[in-house]
Amino acid sequence: MHALDLTAAHPDGGGDGLVTVLAGGLGGFLPPLVMGFLYGRLGSYSLGLALLAISPRSPWP
Repeated sequence: MHALDLTAAHPDGGGDGLVTVLAGGLGGFLPPLVMGFLYGRLGSYSLGLALLAISPRSPWP
């Protein structure tokens, strides 16, 4: 009995991982920058929150 699954990896796994890293990195980096920029310019978070509410979501569930 093996503790690890030693079967071959799916060929799309690397690409999926790369997309996940990029999307997650951008999703955690850009919104705070936009929110800070808008708050600095307008003195309110309202526009930034509205933009986050209507922003497109990932097409993958």
